[in-house]
Amino acid sequence: MWWMTKNHNPSGASDGSENIQSWNLEQHAVYMATVAKHFKDNWGVEFETVDPFNEPSANWWKADGTQEGCHVDVSTQAKIVGYLDTQLSNRGLSTKIAASDESYYDQAATTLKTIGSSALSKIDRINVHGYQYGSGDRAGVHTLATQAGKSLWNSEYGDGVASGENLAKYLFQDLRQLKPTAWEYWQVLDQGGWGLIDADNDAKTLGKSTQKYYVLAQFARHMRPGMKILDGGRDNVVAAYDASKSLLVIVAVNWDAAQYINFELSGFSGRPSSGATVSRWSTQIGSGDRYVQHLDTTISGTKFWSKFEKNMVQTFEVTGIKL
Repeated sequence: MWWMTKNHNPSGASDGSENIQSWNLEQHAVYMATVAKHFKDNWGVEFETVDPFNEPSANWWKADGTQEGCHVDVSTQAKIVGYLDTQLSNRGLSTKIAASDESYYDQAATTLKTIGSSALSKIDRINVHGYQYGSGDRAGVHTLATQAGKSLWNSEYGDGVASGENLAKYLFQDLRQLKPTAWEYWQVLDQGGWGLIDADNDAKTLGKSTQKYYVLAQFARHMRPGMKILDGGRDNVVAAYDASKSLLVIVAVNWDAAQYINFELSGFSGRPSSGATVSRWSTQIGSGDRYVQHLDTTISGTKFWSKFEKNMVQTFEVTGIKL
């Protein structure tokens, strides 16, 4: 809260340094736990997790900014996590702690390495944001989270490219290298290419869906909660498997000249017979097809293939698959 900061400015310190008052570290935890308890008692909403920080290692939270934020040193993060764990427990809440929602993968890795074993033991889930885009040690964050026995989320990703090109590039990287169990987009309604649907939240106006909306649909409408993510074998391919439905979902993108891409199924213990139909959907990044279903693809032996135009995303659903 603004009154917990050194300069009483919720946008940050003048130089982007740590701005929370040292005597308010526990008060910050008290405030968060009290709010969580209020939601449970008054509205029957019990949070699965709370995160006491938002991009705390960032140095761009400055007093002249237009967005609330506060730099918090890693050593201070550790203290707050300890206080928050106690305060949640004191209120009889089952709510766990997620942390630290760092902006970059590299910042998340540094925080995980230096926050200390005591604080880390009190964190239930690792949250990281995707604003390092094509850079950063995604695999390293995954390894650190796995070693610590924590689940891992990309709890915020956004970009200003309405075509969906960047979203596709970095979502493939996240699924293949970061391997999060949840992936969340910044804001559905926004302007300047940031929204999945173009909207001006200040003016309260709503425009059309962007091409990015349909690029994300190729993943989100088919790779559903509870499915197991599989290695697609190439950087431009991801796959998900639903054992209860014997369903394989493959999402692939082609960044090069128009070409046919083959998908080999011989590694599965069970698969549909030759001639079986594979449902597919296509979205053209930038402009063109938004989300079109096709029923023109069939299994031939142990494989199937499809033509991809340049900068096209396609999703395939194969039924009758056994791992």
